[in-house]
Amino acid sequence: MSCFIAKFKEIVINKKTIVNIVFSLFFATNLFMLFYYNFETYKLSFNSDAAVKNLMAREVFESGRIILSDWYYANGDIWVLFGPIVTAPLLLFFDNSFFLHGMSATIYSLLLMFSIWKLISIFEIEYRYKISILALISSGISDQLA
Repeated sequence: MSCFIAKFKEIVINKKTIVNIVFSLFFATNLFMLFYYNFETYKLSFNSDAAVKNLMAREVFESGRIILSDWYYANGDIWVLFGPIVTAPLLLFFDNSFFLHGMSATIYSLLLMFSIWKLISIFEIEYRYKISILALISSGISDQLA
């Protein structure tokens, strides 16, 4: 029995490890909810404004040009980075559907989180702080990137 207790003391998780696990689980939960939002619940609010990303990607894919001269942009905006740059290449693999819309939103979200991870890694802070920052940011980006 004392051997078991000694092994248990060796394996006992210290406070930092517990915090790392908790924040990692929180971040993983946020990722799961983000994926669920992008592929399931966003169907309820998917409208013609959201479908522009798919329509524009199809036009970019068919014309071979990223900036469409015959496309009317609301407010004079030119959607180069947000809409077609990721969605158009995905048309090689997926039908132009809601699933494609969810894939592009997920890729943008993951790209944003990866960029933030690389940015905060410059400051050489501990893992638990980095993962807590990502958990916080990932908890509020679903509606903005969908």
